[in-house]
Amino acid sequence: MTNKIDSVLLTSVRSKLQLACDKVGKELGINLKAGNSTYTDTNATMKIELSVKGYCQYEYDFNRIIQSNGWPMENFDRFECGELYYSPNHGQVKLLGAKFRAKKYPFVIEEVSTGNKYKITYSGLQALRGPNEC
Repeated sequence: MTNKIDSVLLTSVRSKLQLACDKVGKELGINLKAGNSTYTDTNATMKIELSVKGYCQYEYDFNRIIQSNGWPMENFDRFECGELYYSPNHGQVKLLGAKFRAKKYPFVIEEVSTGNKYKITYSGLQALRGPNEC
């Protein structure tokens, strides 16, 4: 029996909870993820995230963002969500989409080599080069 909660115990609990989440998620056809936790010596709270399979949090259609910011439409013709591009800062990246409410950094890319996601500005998007442009 444990009389104190510490990070080692929480790591163990999280991994076992994730196994249970995977089982339940598979059964129900959803994604469940054991997330962050906060704790004291006697109490802990852990976050569980639920999402619909196949849901993407980013918009694929840039029209809404382009219109709201007044950017020229022809500058976006060469961009397609899910396609690979070359970034001067991150190497090969995949364009995931855009967040409508993010005004300064609306576009989201994913670095292919590491899987890290980055927010970029309008000028950062314009700096991306297609595979045939490198």
